[in-house]
Amino acid sequence: MSLLKPLARLARSSVGAIFAPADDPRTGFAHAYQQQRALLAKVQLALDELRESRQRLEGRRSRLVEQLPVLDEQARSALLAGQEPAARAVLRRRAATESHAAALADQVSELSDEEQALLLIEQRLTTQIDSFYTRQQVLAARFSAAEAQVRINEALAGLTGELTDMGLALEQAEESTVAMRARSDAVESLLASGVLEHMSSAEPANGDFEAQVEARLSAVAADLRRPTP
Repeated sequence: MSLLKPLARLARSSVGAIFAPADDPRTGFAHAYQQQRALLAKVQLALDELRESRQRLEGRRSRLVEQLPVLDEQARSALLAGQEPAARAVLRRRAATESHAAALADQVSELSDEEQALLLIEQRLTTQIDSFYTRQQVLAARFSAAEAQVRINEALAGLTGELTDMGLALEQAEESTVAMRARSDAVESLLASGVLEHMSSAEPANGDFEAQVEARLSAVAADLRRPTP
C-alpha cells in the first residue's frame, strides 16, 4: 500500500505536467525585442553625437584653411612695406594655423572612421532586429495557433464524452426497440397460428366470465327474435 501511494502521486504529477499551461514565449520575445530596440537607440544616439562632433571639427578646420591665403597676403604686404619682423610674425601665425588645421583634419578622419564603424553596427543591428521581429511574429503566430488547437481539442474532448453518453443511450433505446419488435412479431405469429385462441378456450372458466358470456348470448338471441320491418 505504501508503494502504491507514491506511484499514484507520481502519475497525477505527470498528468498535471502534461496538461499544465505552457509558458507564453511571446512575453520573453517582447522583452528581448525591447532590449534590442533600446540598444539600437543608444547606437543611433552615439552616431548622431559623433556626426555632430565631426561636422563641428570640419567647420573649424575649414575656417582655419580659409585663413591661410589671407595670412600669406598679409606677410607679402609686410615684406613689401619693409616690415620683415611683422611678416615673420604673420608667417608664424600661418604655420600654427596650418598645423592646427592638419590636427583637426586627423581628428575628423578618426571621427569619420568611427562613424563608419557605428553605421555598420547600426545596419547589422537593424537587420538583426528585423529578423528577430519576423521570427517573433512567426513563433507568436504558431504559439497562438497551438493554443487555439489545445482549446479546440479540449472542447472536442468534452463533446466526445457527451457523444459517448448519447451513443450509449441510443444503443439502449435500439435494444429496447428490437426487444419490443420481437415481442410484437411473436404475438402476431401466435395470432396467425391460432395458438392464442386455443389458449383462451383452454383457460378454466370462472363465474364472472360465464355470466358475461350468458348475458351476451341472451342479448344476441333477443335481437334475433325481433321481427324484421
